[in-house]
Amino acid sequence: MRIAISTSGTDLDAALDPRFGRTHHLVVCTTGSEAVTHHANPTATTAEHGAGIRTAEFVASLGVQAVISGAVGPKAMQVLRAAGITAYASTAPTARAALADLQAGRLSVVT
Repeated sequence: MRIAISTSGTDLDAALDPRFGRTHHLVVCTTGSEAVTHHANPTATTAEHGAGIRTAEFVASLGVQAVISGAVGPKAMQVLRAAGITAYASTAPTARAALADLQAGRLSVVT
């Protein structure tokens, strides 16, 4: 499964960013692999309104099946659901810890 994680940096050791729509960085990884790619969120600072929706559209274009973030707003959730992407809420300190929580079944699905 390909997963996008909102972070404050460019790798799995970066702090988890609790903001989905305004996160500056998205780390994409595949479960069972240490390989990650970094993507700067193009709407983090440029969108006056609708950052969550635009970020969800961007994430969908990356071909992920899941998102991990601190919070995902209702409008962004509509876009993610329409794209078949599951969102998980996490309060983990790092992206790596959030990913481990997901793999252990400790994260709840955002509804």
